[in-house]
Amino acid sequence: MKNLLWLNPAISASRLLTGESPRKLIIDHDSFSHLMNYISKIDQFNIDPIDDPSNISTLVQSAKNQVKNFGSPKILREHIVADPNFLSNDGDIPKDIYSSIVRLVNELSQFSGTLIASLQFMNNKSNLPDDARNEMAKEIASQADKANSKAHSFNDSAIVFKKEMVQINERLKNAYEKEAKVLQGINEKIGGLKYQIPEIEKKIDDLGYFSSRKTKENLKSELESAQQELTEFDNKGKVLTDVMKQIEPIINEANWIDLGIKNILDFETTLSDTLKSFGSSAINLSVVAQDGETIDPKPTWIDTAIGAEDIINEWGDVKNAARSFSSNALIDYEE
Repeated sequence: MKNLLWLNPAISASRLLTGESPRKLIIDHDSFSHLMNYISKIDQFNIDPIDDPSNISTLVQSAKNQVKNFGSPKILREHIVADPNFLSNDGDIPKDIYSSIVRLVNELSQFSGTLIASLQFMNNKSNLPDDARNEMAKEIASQADKANSKAHSFNDSAIVFKKEMVQINERLKNAYEKEAKVLQGINEKIGGLKYQIPEIEKKIDDLGYFSSRKTKENLKSELESAQQELTEFDNKGKVLTDVMKQIEPIINEANWIDLGIKNILDFETTLSDTLKSFGSSAINLSVVAQDGETIDPKPTWIDTAIGAEDIINEWGDVKNAARSFSSNALIDYEE
Protein backbone atom coordinates (compact mmCIF):
# COMPACT_ATOMS: atom_id res chain seq x y z
CA MET A 1 0.00 0.00 0.00
CA LYS A 2 1.43 3.36 -1.03
CA ASN A 3 0.98 6.59 0.87
CA LEU A 4 -1.19 9.19 -0.77
CA LEU A 5 1.24 11.93 0.24
CA TRP A 6 4.09 11.13 -2.09
CA LEU A 7 5.52 14.55 -1.19
CA ASN A 8 9.02 14.30 0.14
CA PRO A 9 9.06 16.19 3.46
CA ALA A 10 12.73 16.95 2.91
CA ILE A 11 11.69 19.09 -0.06
CA SER A 12 9.40 21.32 1.92
CA ALA A 13 7.47 24.38 0.83
CA SER A 14 8.90 26.08 3.93
CA ARG A 15 12.14 26.50 1.97
CA LEU A 16 10.32 29.11 -0.08
CA LEU A 17 9.19 31.10 2.95
CA THR A 18 10.70 33.37 5.58
CA GLY A 19 10.26 32.54 9.24
CA GLU A 20 8.46 35.67 10.41
CA SER A 21 4.71 36.14 10.58
CA PRO A 22 3.05 36.78 8.23
CA ARG A 23 5.33 34.54 6.23
CA LYS A 24 6.78 35.96 3.02
CA LEU A 25 8.57 34.49 0.04
CA ILE A 26 12.32 34.35 0.55
CA ILE A 27 12.75 36.73 -2.38
CA ASP A 28 10.67 39.29 -0.49
CA HIS A 29 13.76 40.28 1.49
CA ASP A 30 15.34 43.57 2.55
CA SER A 31 18.03 43.09 -0.08
CA PHE A 32 15.39 42.96 -2.82
CA SER A 33 13.69 46.11 -1.51
CA HIS A 34 17.01 47.94 -1.39
CA LEU A 35 17.82 46.79 -4.93
CA MET A 36 14.47 48.08 -6.16
CA ASN A 37 14.99 51.39 -4.28
CA TYR A 38 18.36 51.67 -6.03
CA ILE A 39 16.72 51.15 -9.42
CA SER A 40 13.92 53.59 -8.54
CA LYS A 41 16.37 56.33 -7.56
CA ILE A 42 18.32 55.91 -10.79
CA ASP A 43 15.08 56.12 -12.75
CA GLN A 44 14.06 59.29 -10.87
CA PHE A 45 17.39 61.08 -11.41
CA ASN A 46 16.32 64.13 -13.41
CA ILE A 47 19.33 66.33 -14.14
CA ASP A 48 20.16 66.83 -17.81
CA PRO A 49 23.84 66.16 -18.63
CA ILE A 50 23.85 69.47 -20.53
CA ASP A 51 23.20 71.35 -17.28
CA ASP A 52 25.61 69.25 -15.22
CA PRO A 53 29.20 70.51 -15.03
CA SER A 54 30.30 67.07 -13.81
CA ASN A 55 30.35 63.71 -15.58
CA ILE A 56 27.89 62.19 -13.13
CA SER A 57 24.69 62.76 -15.13
CA THR A 58 26.24 61.06 -18.16
CA LEU A 59 27.14 58.04 -16.02
CA VAL A 60 23.63 57.93 -14.55
CA GLN A 61 22.23 57.91 -18.08
CA SER A 62 24.23 54.71 -18.70
CA ALA A 63 22.75 53.30 -15.50
CA LYS A 64 19.24 54.27 -16.66
CA ASN A 65 19.75 52.23 -19.83
CA GLN A 66 20.71 49.20 -17.74
CA VAL A 67 17.85 49.43 -15.24
CA LYS A 68 15.39 49.37 -18.14
CA ASN A 69 16.68 45.85 -18.76
CA PHE A 70 16.00 44.96 -15.13
CA GLY A 71 12.52 46.44 -15.15
CA SER A 72 10.33 48.09 -12.53
CA PRO A 73 6.73 48.29 -11.31
CA LYS A 74 6.16 50.97 -13.93
CA ILE A 75 7.32 48.71 -16.77
CA LEU A 76 5.26 45.83 -15.33
CA ARG A 77 2.15 48.03 -15.30
CA GLU A 78 2.81 48.94 -18.93
CA HIS A 79 2.96 45.23 -19.82
CA ILE A 80 -0.38 44.60 -18.11
CA VAL A 81 -2.05 47.59 -19.78
CA ALA A 82 -0.92 46.23 -23.14
CA ASP A 83 -1.97 42.68 -22.19
CA PRO A 84 -4.32 42.25 -19.19
CA ASN A 85 -3.41 38.54 -19.09
CA PHE A 86 0.31 39.27 -19.10
CA LEU A 87 1.05 37.57 -15.77
CA SER A 88 -0.81 34.37 -16.53
CA ASN A 89 -0.32 33.80 -20.25
CA ASP A 90 2.27 31.51 -21.81
CA GLY A 91 3.56 33.99 -24.35
CA ASP A 92 7.08 35.17 -24.90
CA ILE A 93 9.36 35.52 -21.89
CA PRO A 94 9.45 39.18 -20.75
CA LYS A 95 12.59 41.03 -21.73
CA ASP A 96 12.95 42.64 -18.32
CA ILE A 97 14.00 40.69 -15.22
CA TYR A 98 11.46 42.22 -12.84
CA SER A 99 8.44 41.22 -14.93
CA SER A 100 9.88 37.71 -15.30
CA ILE A 101 10.20 37.43 -11.52
CA VAL A 102 6.62 38.55 -10.94
CA ARG A 103 5.32 36.21 -13.65
CA LEU A 104 7.21 33.31 -12.01
CA VAL A 105 5.75 34.18 -8.60
CA ASN A 106 2.28 34.37 -10.15
CA GLU A 107 2.85 30.90 -11.62
CA LEU A 108 3.86 29.70 -8.14
CA SER A 109 0.59 31.05 -6.75
CA GLN A 110 -1.41 29.17 -9.39
CA PHE A 111 0.52 25.96 -8.77
CA SER A 112 -0.01 26.27 -5.02
CA GLY A 113 -3.76 26.62 -5.55
CA THR A 114 -3.88 23.55 -7.82
CA LEU A 115 -1.82 21.49 -5.40
CA ILE A 116 -3.93 22.48 -2.38
CA ALA A 117 -7.19 21.73 -4.17
CA SER A 118 -5.89 18.34 -5.33
CA LEU A 119 -4.61 17.32 -1.90
CA GLN A 120 -7.80 18.41 -0.19
CA PHE A 121 -9.91 16.50 -2.70
CA MET A 122 -7.85 13.30 -2.48
CA ASN A 123 -7.67 13.53 1.30
CA ASN A 124 -11.46 13.82 1.56
CA LYS A 125 -12.32 11.10 -0.98
CA SER A 126 -11.34 7.78 0.61
CA ASN A 127 -13.07 5.82 -2.15
CA LEU A 128 -11.58 7.78 -5.05
CA PRO A 129 -10.69 5.35 -7.89
CA ASP A 130 -7.00 4.90 -8.64
CA ASP A 131 -7.39 6.14 -12.21
CA ALA A 132 -8.87 9.41 -10.91
CA ARG A 133 -5.93 9.80 -8.51
CA ASN A 134 -3.64 9.02 -11.42
CA GLU A 135 -5.11 11.84 -13.51
CA MET A 136 -4.84 14.28 -10.60
CA ALA A 137 -1.22 13.26 -10.04
CA LYS A 138 -0.49 13.88 -13.70
CA GLU A 139 -2.15 17.29 -13.49
CA ILE A 140 -0.03 18.22 -10.47
CA ALA A 141 3.10 17.11 -12.32
CA SER A 142 2.05 19.14 -15.36
CA GLN A 143 1.42 22.25 -13.29
CA ALA A 144 4.75 21.84 -11.51
CA ASP A 145 6.57 21.54 -14.85
CA LYS A 146 4.69 24.53 -16.24
CA ALA A 147 5.66 26.69 -13.26
CA ASN A 148 9.23 25.44 -13.37
CA SER A 149 9.51 26.28 -17.08
CA LYS A 150 9.50 29.96 -16.09
CA ALA A 151 12.33 29.50 -13.60
CA HIS A 152 15.85 30.34 -14.75
CA SER A 153 14.38 32.48 -17.54
CA PHE A 154 16.21 35.50 -16.14
CA ASN A 155 19.27 33.85 -14.60
CA ASP A 156 21.82 34.96 -17.21
CA SER A 157 20.26 38.43 -17.52
CA ALA A 158 20.47 38.97 -13.76
CA ILE A 159 24.16 38.01 -13.70
CA VAL A 160 24.95 40.36 -16.61
CA PHE A 161 22.94 43.14 -14.96
CA LYS A 162 24.89 42.78 -11.72
CA LYS A 163 28.22 42.89 -13.55
CA GLU A 164 27.26 46.01 -15.53
CA MET A 165 25.81 47.86 -12.53
CA VAL A 166 28.78 47.10 -10.28
CA GLN A 167 31.06 48.62 -12.91
CA ILE A 168 28.84 51.67 -13.43
CA ASN A 169 28.49 52.22 -9.71
CA GLU A 170 32.25 52.08 -9.22
CA ARG A 171 32.63 54.86 -11.82
CA LEU A 172 29.80 56.80 -10.14
CA LYS A 173 31.49 56.46 -6.77
CA ASN A 174 34.81 57.73 -8.16
CA ALA A 175 33.06 60.64 -9.90
CA TYR A 176 31.14 61.45 -6.72
CA GLU A 177 34.33 61.62 -4.66
CA LYS A 178 35.98 63.80 -7.30
CA GLU A 179 33.02 66.18 -7.60
CA ALA A 180 32.69 66.38 -3.82
CA LYS A 181 36.15 68.00 -3.80
CA VAL A 182 35.13 70.27 -6.70
CA LEU A 183 32.01 71.33 -4.78
CA GLN A 184 34.08 72.01 -1.70
CA GLY A 185 36.34 74.26 -3.79
CA ILE A 186 33.30 76.06 -5.26
CA ASN A 187 31.84 76.68 -1.82
CA GLU A 188 35.15 78.01 -0.58
CA LYS A 189 35.34 80.31 -3.59
CA ILE A 190 31.76 81.51 -3.00
CA GLY A 191 32.61 82.18 0.63
CA GLY A 192 35.64 84.21 -0.39
CA LEU A 193 33.66 86.25 -2.94
CA LYS A 194 30.88 86.94 -0.43
CA TYR A 195 33.52 88.41 1.86
CA GLN A 196 35.34 90.22 -0.95
CA ILE A 197 32.33 91.97 -2.53
CA PRO A 198 31.29 93.97 0.59
CA GLU A 199 34.92 94.99 1.04
CA ILE A 200 35.05 96.38 -2.51
CA GLU A 201 31.72 98.13 -2.01
CA LYS A 202 33.05 99.68 1.18
CA LYS A 203 36.14 100.97 -0.66
CA ILE A 204 33.93 102.56 -3.30
CA ASP A 205 31.78 104.22 -0.63
CA ASP A 206 34.88 105.55 1.16
CA LEU A 207 36.32 107.19 -1.94
CA GLY A 208 36.75 110.86 -1.38
CA TYR A 209 35.72 113.71 -3.68
CA PHE A 210 39.26 114.03 -4.95
CA SER A 211 39.71 110.32 -5.79
CA SER A 212 40.69 109.76 -9.38
CA ARG A 213 38.20 108.55 -11.95
CA LYS A 214 40.52 105.67 -12.79
CA THR A 215 40.49 104.46 -9.19
CA LYS A 216 36.67 104.52 -9.14
CA GLU A 217 36.45 102.70 -12.49
CA ASN A 218 38.94 100.04 -11.39
CA LEU A 219 37.02 99.37 -8.19
CA LYS A 220 33.67 99.22 -10.02
CA SER A 221 35.16 96.86 -12.59
CA GLU A 222 36.57 94.72 -9.79
CA LEU A 223 33.14 94.69 -8.11
CA GLU A 224 31.31 93.71 -11.32
CA SER A 225 33.84 90.96 -11.99
CA ALA A 226 33.48 89.60 -8.47
CA GLN A 227 29.66 89.72 -8.67
CA GLN A 228 29.65 87.94 -12.02
CA GLU A 229 32.06 85.33 -10.70
CA LEU A 230 29.87 84.83 -7.65
CA THR A 231 26.80 84.29 -9.84
CA GLU A 232 28.65 81.75 -12.00
CA PHE A 233 30.04 79.82 -9.02
CA ASP A 234 26.69 80.01 -7.26
CA ASN A 235 24.90 78.49 -10.28
CA LYS A 236 27.53 75.75 -10.62
CA GLY A 237 27.31 75.07 -6.91
CA LYS A 238 23.51 74.74 -6.96
CA VAL A 239 23.53 72.30 -9.90
CA LEU A 240 26.35 70.25 -8.44
CA THR A 241 24.72 70.24 -4.99
CA ASP A 242 21.52 68.91 -6.57
CA VAL A 243 23.53 66.26 -8.45
CA MET A 244 25.32 65.19 -5.27
CA LYS A 245 22.06 65.14 -3.31
CA GLN A 246 20.49 62.76 -5.83
CA ILE A 247 23.54 60.58 -6.39
CA GLU A 248 24.48 59.93 -2.76
CA PRO A 249 21.49 57.65 -1.96
CA ILE A 250 22.06 55.84 -5.26
CA ILE A 251 25.63 55.04 -4.25
CA ASN A 252 24.49 53.96 -0.78
CA GLU A 253 21.78 51.64 -2.13
CA ALA A 254 24.25 50.21 -4.66
CA ASN A 255 25.89 48.35 -1.79
CA TRP A 256 22.90 45.97 -2.01
CA ILE A 257 23.37 45.05 -5.69
CA ASP A 258 25.36 41.89 -5.05
CA LEU A 259 23.17 40.60 -2.20
CA GLY A 260 19.96 41.59 -4.01
CA ILE A 261 20.84 39.65 -7.17
CA LYS A 262 22.09 36.69 -5.10
CA ASN A 263 18.73 36.63 -3.29
CA ILE A 264 16.88 36.59 -6.62
CA LEU A 265 18.99 33.73 -7.99
CA ASP A 266 18.73 31.75 -4.72
CA PHE A 267 14.94 32.06 -4.83
CA GLU A 268 14.90 30.98 -8.45
CA THR A 269 17.04 27.90 -7.71
CA THR A 270 15.14 26.92 -4.56
CA LEU A 271 11.80 27.24 -6.32
CA SER A 272 13.00 25.24 -9.32
CA ASP A 273 14.34 22.45 -7.09
CA THR A 274 11.08 22.31 -5.15
CA LEU A 275 8.92 22.21 -8.26
CA LYS A 276 11.11 19.51 -9.85
CA SER A 277 10.75 17.39 -6.73
CA PHE A 278 6.98 17.72 -6.71
CA GLY A 279 6.78 17.02 -10.42
CA SER A 280 8.86 13.84 -10.23
CA SER A 281 7.01 12.67 -7.10
CA ALA A 282 3.68 13.15 -8.86
CA ILE A 283 4.90 11.15 -11.85
CA ASN A 284 5.97 8.37 -9.50
CA LEU A 285 2.47 8.34 -8.03
CA SER A 286 0.85 8.11 -11.46
CA VAL A 287 3.15 5.18 -12.34
CA VAL A 288 2.11 3.45 -9.12
CA ALA A 289 -1.56 3.91 -10.04
CA GLN A 290 -0.98 2.59 -13.54
CA ASP A 291 0.74 -0.49 -12.11
CA GLY A 292 -2.42 -1.22 -10.18
CA GLU A 293 -1.03 -0.80 -6.69
CA THR A 294 -3.40 0.45 -4.02
CA ILE A 295 -2.79 4.00 -2.83
CA ASP A 296 -3.50 4.56 0.84
CA PRO A 297 -5.95 7.50 0.97
CA LYS A 298 -5.46 8.04 4.70
CA PRO A 299 -1.93 7.20 5.88
CA THR A 300 -1.56 6.46 9.57
CA TRP A 301 0.81 9.42 9.89
CA ILE A 302 -1.72 11.81 8.36
CA ASP A 303 -1.86 13.99 11.48
CA THR A 304 1.87 14.12 12.15
CA ALA A 305 4.12 17.10 11.42
CA ILE A 306 4.44 15.98 7.80
CA GLY A 307 0.77 15.07 7.39
CA ALA A 308 -1.70 16.28 4.81
CA GLU A 309 -3.15 19.17 6.77
CA ASP A 310 0.28 20.60 7.55
CA ILE A 311 1.39 20.30 3.93
CA ILE A 312 -1.84 21.94 2.75
CA ASN A 313 -1.42 24.74 5.29
CA GLU A 314 2.21 25.22 4.31
CA TRP A 315 1.36 25.55 0.64
CA GLY A 316 -1.47 27.85 1.64
CA ASP A 317 1.17 30.11 3.18
CA VAL A 318 3.12 29.95 -0.07
CA LYS A 319 0.03 30.86 -2.07
CA ASN A 320 -0.77 33.82 0.20
CA ALA A 321 2.84 35.02 0.17
CA ALA A 322 2.99 34.76 -3.62
CA ARG A 323 -0.26 36.70 -4.02
CA SER A 324 0.98 39.40 -1.66
CA PHE A 325 4.26 39.72 -3.54
CA SER A 326 2.50 39.91 -6.92
CA SER A 327 0.08 42.60 -5.69
CA ASN A 328 2.81 44.73 -4.14
CA ALA A 329 4.94 44.30 -7.28
CA LEU A 330 2.71 46.81 -9.06
CA ILE A 331 3.50 49.54 -6.53
CA ASP A 332 6.50 51.82 -7.04
CA TYR A 333 9.32 51.34 -4.56
CA GLU A 334 10.03 54.30 -2.32
CA GLU A 335 11.78 54.71 1.01
